[in-house]
Amino acid sequence: MTMASQHDSFHSRLDRINRGKTSAWTIPGEGIAKPGQEHRIAALNVQRRAVARKSPLGRAPLIMLPLALILGVAAVLLGEWLTLTYLTADGPLGLDPVEMFGPEFGRYAAAALVAALACIGLHLGGARFWAHLAGFGFAVLYMPEIVQFAPDPFAEVFPRGWMSAMLSAPNAFGL
Repeated sequence: MTMASQHDSFHSRLDRINRGKTSAWTIPGEGIAKPGQEHRIAALNVQRRAVARKSPLGRAPLIMLPLALILGVAAVLLGEWLTLTYLTADGPLGLDPVEMFGPEFGRYAAAALVAALACIGLHLGGARFWAHLAGFGFAVLYMPEIVQFAPDPFAEVFPRGWMSAMLSAPNAFGL
């Protein structure tokens, strides 16, 4: 490149900077885009961004909704197991959440903690959070029905006293 051509390219660059045209779109195989082509490319990019922002679930795949629902039920079951295994007056920790928080919340204190940690750890937000909360509420309200539906897996994990209390509880579905 000669000195004159470098001088010309430098001045043409300065002219573009002064006019505000510091960059240009390029089209593969065609070079620099014409002004009409630039507007079309910019409009397509704006439409793509707008569609991505309108999605109610964001980037989460739809499979996360049922998994969040199941995770809510699992949080209640894990909380119940932790309460019955470790959080009793006779347990190894000597803590009883029923005495600490009262019978209404004490029974589900560990379950609420497990559910909150699951929400934080798995970044459950938006629709996934509400699915998780629905699973949690379903498990809290219908725990006897869940146990009566399939008692064998629960009998292997939970104590007999808890199992008999769940099996003798009134069934909301009339089964």
